[in-house]
Amino acid sequence: MAVLLNEARAIIENQISRTITGVTTGPYTEKKADVAIKTILHEVNFRAKVLRSKGTFNTVADQATANFTTADTTFEQRRLLSLRIGLLSGTALYDTLTHKHLGYVTRLLEQNTGTGQPEFIGFEANSAALLHPIPDAVYRITYVWNEPETDFALGAAGDGVTFSMPEDVIYPALSLGGAAMFQTLDDARRNTTGTLWFQYRQWLEQLVGEYSDMGEDFAGPDGAW
Repeated sequence: MAVLLNEARAIIENQISRTITGVTTGPYTEKKADVAIKTILHEVNFRAKVLRSKGTFNTVADQATANFTTADTTFEQRRLLSLRIGLLSGTALYDTLTHKHLGYVTRLLEQNTGTGQPEFIGFEANSAALLHPIPDAVYRITYVWNEPETDFALGAAGDGVTFSMPEDVIYPALSLGGAAMFQTLDDARRNTTGTLWFQYRQWLEQLVGEYSDMGEDFAGPDGAW
């Protein structure tokens, strides 16, 4: 079941036994809780790669440029987890497509303009990349990336924001890390959060291990290879 922002705030409220929702002044404000929620959920998702999306697009024969704008306009190369490539008309398992710095791929193209199945890709931007060798046919590239968690404005309506990570990740993340972060933002309670931080770090390392065991190609139950 999806977790709403008001539920996320309530997780922290229950942990610290303080009212947060609707509070605009003092040490326990709603916006301060939102800062903690955004910070912790971003860290959990980025460290463990919880939210994974899979996309595909086709190359153009005899063209080194790969256009991602036709595949997924929300893709971010810095969140890339894996790339696979295979002939669109083929039935073989996809081969690995290696992500390299753009300068590396550019030099390869300058030295050798031959065609074949691409082995390397370098991004010019989130929406465009260069391939080497230049595709000699139409290939399908499949990629998995770590999709960001839902962003929201501080103080947003609690029922107007829905998070994407599963509740069995969000609840411990916020009851431990969210509560610790929230209290860290309060000078009077900054030195009382050691246990919560310790428990959060232990839990996060375990979560990172669990998602790492799935492999970088894993894109969730509906998007696995």
